Order: sequence, then structure tokens, then C-alpha cells
Amino acid sequence: MAIMHEQQRAASSSSQMADGANEDGGGSAAGERPMVAIKRKREKVPGLAEDGDSSPSSANRSVDMEVEEKLDYSCAGAEEDVSSGCSIEMEDVGEQRQVEPTWEDKVLRVLHIVRRNQFAEYDPKEGGIVYTRFCIHNIALFDLDKESTIGPGPPINSLDPSEYWWLDDSLNIIAIKVAESDVGYPVRIYGTVLARDQQDYRCVYLFRRSRDNPQLITSPEDSLTLTGPYRALASKDIIIFEFNLKILGDGDVDRDFGKGVIEHSCIRHTKKLMTLDLTSWLSKIDLVYTPVDYAVEASLAVNILDGPSDFTGKVIAWTSGNKDNEIVLHDTQVTGSPAKLGDDGSIELSRHIVVVPLDEELVLNVILFHGDDHEDECFEFVLTNYDEESSFKEGRFELQVKVIWTGVVRTGEHKMWESTGRNRIDDQ
Repeated sequence: MAIMHEQQRAASSSSQMADGANEDGGGSAAGERPMVAIKRKREKVPGLAEDGDSSPSSANRSVDMEVEEKLDYSCAGAEEDVSSGCSIEMEDVGEQRQVEPTWEDKVLRVLHIVRRNQFAEYDPKEGGIVYTRFCIHNIALFDLDKESTIGPGPPINSLDPSEYWWLDDSLNIIAIKVAESDVGYPVRIYGTVLARDQQDYRCVYLFRRSRDNPQLITSPEDSLTLTGPYRALASKDIIIFEFNLKILGDGDVDRDFGKGVIEHSCIRHTKKLMTLDLTSWLSKIDLVYTPVDYAVEASLAVNILDGPSDFTGKVIAWTSGNKDNEIVLHDTQVTGSPAKLGDDGSIELSRHIVVVPLDEELVLNVILFHGDDHEDECFEFVLTNYDEESSFKEGRFELQVKVIWTGVVRTGEHKMWESTGRNRIDDQ
């Protein structure tokens, strides 16, 4: 009888949940998208700075090599635990036993340790050994330099409202700044900053300059000129950032400036504007970004249909719910930024991807300068994810904006880890 009562209560509860889902997710008029109940509950982390900015950095910072290597060898082949690099098999609550590794497990684990230790360096600012590259998973056969080739997700208008829950978390990179320089300013910086997300953990470059093309940084207010990401970063857990920046010296003598790994935790943010910092070698680098829940990718193109043959100005964007945090997509005042228009009048944007929350609008400002940085015209476009094209004419200029809207989702097609023995390795 008790079981019957439990079944009846469960059936009643399921029915109520189904009715509620129909009220929230369905029943909308044609062409309307429900914009309610899409905010995921977040666990507030005690001690996280109210105005602050800084989230915890990666566990890859500062390690005890001797202790960790002993741990790695003793746990070789055990089922992997992300937090420690090895794990145990649970039989009962509070009871543990070590799994006997296979020969194949041992080989892969030792190879992982050898490769990982190639990226273990003494950081004079940290005063200890740090890992300077990604090594959360077994990297025995993982190509750390392979670039991500994942394309955009499905068109947002092709998704059924019930599928909006599958939209992933993402973020917009606002700026990467040299907040502190132990060698003063100006400095000429080259190297890379890249992101790795759980789509495939491959390289998605945010900044990449060769030694022959360094960027001049004159003050802590200057930002690195970003050229990425080329696609929206997606994750429901972590996004990893990897830095390898150098300063150009006199002659052939260059110096490491900022190097290491930090990570964004998708469940540890409480503010619209976040800052992660990497304090290493000769600098403190600030990564400033805004987290985005239920993300939609906007891929932008801006064309000048009528006006000058080149573009001198700035293109900036923000989302309607985050007006204070501007994303610079192009600025001809930065040395090396292209000003010449394409044959169709297109502006060669330094960045063309903005991530927008499903229930917000994208605001795009195109500012044209005349003469000595005098603002001549300012065009503002407000776009929903139904708007694929918008044109505006003002004075002697006519501008056009085109947007491709796609959902930020993980399809499961890009599986990068395969099981070999009890290890997960890159599937190449």
C-alpha cells in the first residue's frame, strides 16, 4: 500500500512538472521565443570577492614536484580523478582500495609524467615550480599545439524552445592588460594567449604575435590587441587560459614576461565583470571578461556601403544587460590595425565574435573618425537574434551590419578522449 501511495505521488508530481514545462516552454505564438525561466541557479562561493574581481587561479600554479611524482607513480593506471591526477575505486562509503594498473596503464602514465615535467619551470616571482601548459588530463599522446577546428553550432532559430536548456555557458573577453611590469614601461610584447574549452581542449588563440611583430605596451591601461576567439568558447565547468608572453630585448636577448595557466570556473562567478590574474616571471597580467549563461554566438560583418574608401574609427559591442563592459572589435588607432576596406566595403574586424545571452540584445557601435581623431559619425545598431541584417544611413555614410546567430552547444561529435586500459588519451 505504501508503494502504491508513493507511485501515485510520483505520478502526480510528474504531471505537475509536465504542465509547468508546457506553460514556460511552449504555447507561445508563432515567431515568439519565450524569454522566461532561463537563468541557471548558481552556487555562491563563500569568500569570493564582492567587487572583485579575482576568481581562484588554476591548480597548475606552484607544485611540489617530488611529492607529486611519487603520487603519480603510486597511482599509475588508476581511474583518473581530475583534481589529483590519480584516483581510487570506491567499494563502500568510507572504504577505498587501490586498483592494480596494467602494463599499458603504467607506460601511458609515465609518459604523461615525462611530458608534463617538460612544462615544469621555476617561476622567480612565484618562488617555486609551476606548470606552464595544459596538463589536467593525461597528455601522453596529446598534441598541445593543435588548433581547434570546431565550427559554429546550429542556427538559433532552428532550435525548438525546449532545446534552449541545452545552450552552454560561455564568456566574452573584454581585455587582457599588463597590469604590472617589473621592467617598467614601455615594453614590446610578443607570444601567445590561448583558451581551451571542454569542446576539445584544443588551442583557440586570443592573442598571437611573432617576434617580428611585437605590440608596444606603454602603460597599465593598454590592452593587448586581441584577434580571437574565432568561435564562442563553451563550457559548463571550466575554461583554461594558457599564456606564453615574452618581451623583445636588444639584439637577440629576449626574456620571459608572463607564462602559465589559469582557469575560469563556470560555477564560481557572481559578477557581470570578472578578472583573473596571472602573476609570473616579470609581470602581472589581468584577463578581464564577462560570463554568459545560455549563450548565443553572434558572428558579425560590418560594411560601409556609401562613404570613404577606407575606415578610420572604432567598432565596439556590448549586450543589453551588460552596458558598462564594452568589447572592442576593431580600432584603427592601434598600430597595425587594417584600415583599408574590402571590395564590398567590408571592414576587416580584428574580432568578429560576440556571445549574447539568449534573452538579451546585441548593441553595436561603429564610430568613424575624421582628421585628428575627431568623431565624425556614430552609428548604433540594436540587434535581436531574429535580426540577420540591418542598414542605417546618416549624412554621407551608409553602413550595413550582418549577423549569423548560432547556439553555443556541445554536439558530442568532437570526442577527444578514448579509453586505453584505465587511462583517457587523446584520440588524435
